[in-house]
Amino acid sequence: MLRMQSGNLSGSRFGPRGSEDLGGGTKAIFTLESGFNLGSGASEQGGRLFGRQAFVGVDSRSGALTLGRQYNLLFDNMLELDPMSAAQYSAVVHDQAFVGRADKSIKYSGNFSGVKVARCTASAATRWIRAWPARTRATAAAALNGVCPSAISPAR
Repeated sequence: MLRMQSGNLSGSRFGPRGSEDLGGGTKAIFTLESGFNLGSGASEQGGRLFGRQAFVGVDSRSGALTLGRQYNLLFDNMLELDPMSAAQYSAVVHDQAFVGRADKSIKYSGNFSGVKVARCTASAATRWIRAWPARTRATAAAALNGVCPSAISPAR
């Protein structure tokens, strides 16, 4: 017996993504990304039209500042370290309480001479939360409705 499995390795998605040059190495960016089940056509992410990502921002040599629904920093960092990436059996998929998307979030990320710096906050909390060295505090706080911790790590 055979059956179709939608999004086994990576979820099906569609939506526009773009940028506009503002001059001086700065550009405006946006992403509207919707997820859907390829087998049934049903919308994923709880039926949201742009449930995967929906953000706007500015990108420059100093880094990127984005606002909206987007992946949190734990997701960004786990994706680099997980050999299964975002496949069905990856750590990212199995740890949804800590890794995922954050609504109404503000995220900054930059790369300075090989050192990645990032900071994120979401509507569930109004304070910055540091991921390292206080990992226990950060992961507990991240479980509160999509809070984004801060991160400083070597660039990969």
